[in-house]
Amino acid sequence: MKKRAISVISGDVIGSIQLSRKELNAIQGGIKSLLNSYKLTNYFFQGDSFVCVTPVKEMPMFLTLLRLTTIANKKNPESFVGDLKTSVSVGNLKSLSSLKNIKTAQEEVFVVSGRNLNLLNNAPATEFKTLIIESTQKEDNLLLESIATGLEYVFMQMTPRQAMVNKLAFEGLTQKDIGTQLGVSQQNIQKTLQAGGYKMVLKYQQLLEKSFEVQNLI
Repeated sequence: MKKRAISVISGDVIGSIQLSRKELNAIQGGIKSLLNSYKLTNYFFQGDSFVCVTPVKEMPMFLTLLRLTTIANKKNPESFVGDLKTSVSVGNLKSLSSLKNIKTAQEEVFVVSGRNLNLLNNAPATEFKTLIIESTQKEDNLLLESIATGLEYVFMQMTPRQAMVNKLAFEGLTQKDIGTQLGVSQQNIQKTLQAGGYKMVLKYQQLLEKSFEVQNLI
């Protein structure tokens, strides 16, 4: 059987014990809405964590919208509570049967994603991280680590409002349309996108796509 490249994204809501059930449901509802908009069917939720499978080509944008969705829903801009720790693994799937029950899938791309989410969750506070991106083709992981570090830095500096405006822009709305929707000027939206690192996130998306092309994964 021809190998099929996929990405496996594992996520865990940060500080979920500090959230009300309503707040956690809102976060998970936003994630499920995104999954539905991409017509993804291979996913599951377990408590405050989830795992989903996406085509490699769609992963950079999906990851961006996933993080922006959760940041935009944060109640306290100064806290990471309500954001996500996210582990992304990219690689070839040897058998489509693994997609029938991704909870128990043992192919390397699933194992790596779950292992790295555990690393994020168990890291000491002095080594706080929220994002790991790794390929099963090990020689490409230094570049992916650099991209993940850059993306993480931009996400960690982003306010909920900046995340909301960025999300609308990445969904294809013009600055004028976003301004109309939010009741502010186009100039205000332009400044918000600049302050919120829109161009940097776009740059890292493009680097991810290029890396996967080089790996013949897309």
